[in-house]
Amino acid sequence: MAYENEIRDVLARRLTVIEADLVLVDVNFHLQNAEGTRGFVDILARDTTDMLVVIELKRSDSAAREALHEVGKYMELLSREKGIPSSNIRAIIVSTEWNELLVPFSYYASKEDFPITGYELFVDVDGVTPIHTIKVTPLVPPGERVLTRSQRLIASRNAASVNSVWTTVSKTLTALGVSDFVGEVITRDTEDETSTQLVLTLGTIIWNESRLAAIEVLEKDWATGDMEFDEYPSEELALEATQISNRTLLFEYCDPDRVSSLKDAHRWEHVAWLRSGVFEDERLFPSEHLESHTMGWKKGLSDSRLSVTVRPANKVQWSEFRENVDLVLGANHEWKTIINRWMDEKLPEFQDGIVQAHIYNPMDFLQIIAHAGWDVELQELTPGLAITFRIEQEPMRAVGLIGALSWDGKHRDLTVPFSRSYPNIGVWADARQSGQVAEIDIDLTTSIGLRYSTWEKHASAESPELLTLNGSKFSRSPERVNFLGKRGYEGIQPLQDFIESHGPQLARFSRKIRSTLLFDPATATQMHMIDNTVKWEW
Repeated sequence: MAYENEIRDVLARRLTVIEADLVLVDVNFHLQNAEGTRGFVDILARDTTDMLVVIELKRSDSAAREALHEVGKYMELLSREKGIPSSNIRAIIVSTEWNELLVPFSYYASKEDFPITGYELFVDVDGVTPIHTIKVTPLVPPGERVLTRSQRLIASRNAASVNSVWTTVSKTLTALGVSDFVGEVITRDTEDETSTQLVLTLGTIIWNESRLAAIEVLEKDWATGDMEFDEYPSEELALEATQISNRTLLFEYCDPDRVSSLKDAHRWEHVAWLRSGVFEDERLFPSEHLESHTMGWKKGLSDSRLSVTVRPANKVQWSEFRENVDLVLGANHEWKTIINRWMDEKLPEFQDGIVQAHIYNPMDFLQIIAHAGWDVELQELTPGLAITFRIEQEPMRAVGLIGALSWDGKHRDLTVPFSRSYPNIGVWADARQSGQVAEIDIDLTTSIGLRYSTWEKHASAESPELLTLNGSKFSRSPERVNFLGKRGYEGIQPLQDFIESHGPQLARFSRKIRSTLLFDPATATQMHMIDNTVKWEW
């Protein structure tokens, strides 16, 4: 068997076997730095665009895996020690074996800042002389196969028959080329019976063939004749096709916020998880992972809730986290501005730390009032947040941001601001349908003396400080004791004080709102019985 350096020396004289315009710079080009990193570039060449080309040669699967590590090291040394701009360097991997190399090469080809190309090398019978090469096509970058917002509720007669439902929908989805999905069996006990449902949640569909298969089913059905397929994600198309293919089953539209409402407000309880595809591995996708995703706490699956733990050092994860925070905060500009500036301020100190965030931002005060006192207390339904930066193994190096609604302390007749924001209850229904309720909610909460406040708490501090933004700078106000001996912050009072001060008015509003609504506890559906033409008095 020929030695690798023998092939290298011959290949250096015949670079046109790789690319026609390559010109040899050096063979076995030595690189090192003061920290002791060193190595030899197999072949250093230059192309017609004046880019330096690092050519790394391997001739076995075991050695091929080392090639990518070597290339990364050489690219860095050329930039760091030789002053070559990274924009003026590219890499070529040449190997006689690609079985072990293809997957990591494909990863580097899609992720690295510098261009990297692969060639499979064929040598003559002497085992040394290069004959020709074939350019290697990297594998298509894998799409994330995570749980999505695309969900359906499917009714079942009882817990025993839900397995039959699961088998039926699984066969249909498999026929469409969809393999990654989960089902959650949930039950609800009433005085008369125990109800059972299946919450079907699809994972990301990465293959276009599955989309085309779903569209083919939908095109054959008269009910979807006016459906604009381009406007829907593949997951929704697959669910629609599954529903059409199984008309004997009762499907209801669902999303993570509705799943959360079913469990939190309507007392549906988890029974079991059913899994398919990548989600079958419970070690990689434990039950708590599935629950947090299907209820919308993860990955931007909800526009009102988020609960995650991230590492800022992971740039991709951190960027995704910041996008999800902005999504959840939405029109809440007061919190959004403070939170983003506060995280920017803390990031340098905690770059190598951990960030935990839990945000609930519903931005629909009427919805809160409608449900208050029925299933849960009003205080439990209101917005809140907690974001913590910390360094592992150093308990005292931690700082948190706390957020909640606060009150200015002034008692009001709430009829006027409520009437101005929502002249009648039908306007609220329209605003919810059109997605404008958040903007109106900001005006409403402001007019009744509520604000989105934030406090900062250091691990070493006894109590949090009120955090406000004055221009581009933060102001921090400590907790004080007033003349009545009550602890608090100047200019604001807890939301509980607002509730107690306005209790009779809020209770009246709650009764009036709920008298116009129908709630279906089986699907967490809220139906409005009054439109915006009906005369209304708060």
